[in-house]
Amino acid sequence: MRRMASSRPTGTARAGKSSGLPAAKKTPPDKPGLHDVLRQLACIGGFLACKSDGEPGVKTIWLGLKDVHVAAETIRTLREMGALKSCV
Repeated sequence: MRRMASSRPTGTARAGKSSGLPAAKKTPPDKPGLHDVLRQLACIGGFLACKSDGEPGVKTIWLGLKDVHVAAETIRTLREMGALKSCV
């Protein structure tokens, strides 16, 4: 059985960047994903996150988002008044 010759010249290896597009960058592990952020918001809103609870609902996510919004507005107002230099 004869082998067919390759259409590529010998000695050239594909580097995987033949399209000229930049390689897709992965998100660094220190940034939380959307699922993690939604669970954290839901926990602020009252979600217990027990093993058998399942996924959080819209109401607990909304309540958590509302509480985070109130905290952010409070920090902004305190900074504008000069009562807070840093939140850390």
